[in-house]
Amino acid sequence: GLTTVRDRPPATGRMAQAMRGRFVTLTPQRGEAVMRAMSQSSHPSMQRVADKAGVSRNTVSRALRNDPRISIATKTKIRRIAEQLGYRPNPRVSELMAQLSRGRRRMDTEVVAFVRCRHRSHKEPPLASDARVMQGMRRRGGQIGFQVEDFALIEGEMSAARLREILGARGIRGAILEVSRYLPADLADLYGSLACAVVGRAPPAIPLNRAVSNHYLTMARALEVLRDRGYRRVGYYGLNVTDRNINHAWSAALAWHHREMRTDADVLMRNVASWDEVDFFRWIRDANPEVVVTNHRPALVWLRSTGKRVPEDVGFVDIDWSPSSGPCAGMDQRLELIGAAALDLVARQLIYHELGPPDYVTTVMIEAEWCEGATIKRVTP
Repeated sequence: GLTTVRDRPPATGRMAQAMRGRFVTLTPQRGEAVMRAMSQSSHPSMQRVADKAGVSRNTVSRALRNDPRISIATKTKIRRIAEQLGYRPNPRVSELMAQLSRGRRRMDTEVVAFVRCRHRSHKEPPLASDARVMQGMRRRGGQIGFQVEDFALIEGEMSAARLREILGARGIRGAILEVSRYLPADLADLYGSLACAVVGRAPPAIPLNRAVSNHYLTMARALEVLRDRGYRRVGYYGLNVTDRNINHAWSAALAWHHREMRTDADVLMRNVASWDEVDFFRWIRDANPEVVVTNHRPALVWLRSTGKRVPEDVGFVDIDWSPSSGPCAGMDQRLELIGAAALDLVARQLIYHELGPPDYVTTVMIEAEWCEGATIKRVTP
């Protein structure tokens, strides 16, 4: 029959010495100590974090997802304990639970809102750029299982809190915000409990992830092309609000160019409060640029109305080029890719249940590309 360890005769000689070197006697007290050590050395569980914090497992889960229903003090405490214990959520489990949660809410794809913030002005033309951003978001949404719907937040017609109620009633937990023309004072009422990202030019103070053009490299690349063509006196005409929203990136690249070329940046660079044709005429007369860089397409008409020929007398570059720019030279900021990147940011937050402003802002920058056009030439020395 079988021989138990207790019945087996004791080993002697060299065999006994070898066995004593490899095994220890496992008493009940030692067994408990081994189990405690194994528990402490293994990957800590969410329940262990909850026990140490004195809260429920569900509260820990919500706190680590930045759920707005959990107080800041509780979130901070739980995150500190989780870090001390070395707790790390399993990303595969998180994604699976998110998919199950979305499936309980609705059987089709999850909806993300594209919110365009606008002044209450009927004179304000629709932005062609919005259509390109939306196209990129919808194309990307079709690839990863999200649907994008269009919403407008009009000054004086709807509050951010009211729009949040509408989105909540429809079960929409994510939004992409476009605030380049209007920044509602109560915008935090909208993004405070949603998974949100900002697309395009926006004030740096908004505490949200964002997808933008790499503005500095956009201008730097345009200036590189212009230098290769022989242009030195590069003039820029833009808006103060744009300069602030892109953190002065275009101005910085221009300032470096003028330093290298030893040209007068104070005269050749002009930011204004609003587009002004008369002011533009005066600036052209006083600055006498060899080429004009701007993101205001009507300035090409203004330039020609001064009697100057384009590109024979002066060149023109649309720094915010789009297919509607026609034969104009410029920089395509590839808005479709920016829209797709913004949706990726929101999708990630939804997958990990990260609602409200993030702990730190992530910025995804898309590089623009040069588009050749008939509005510049090669300048002969």
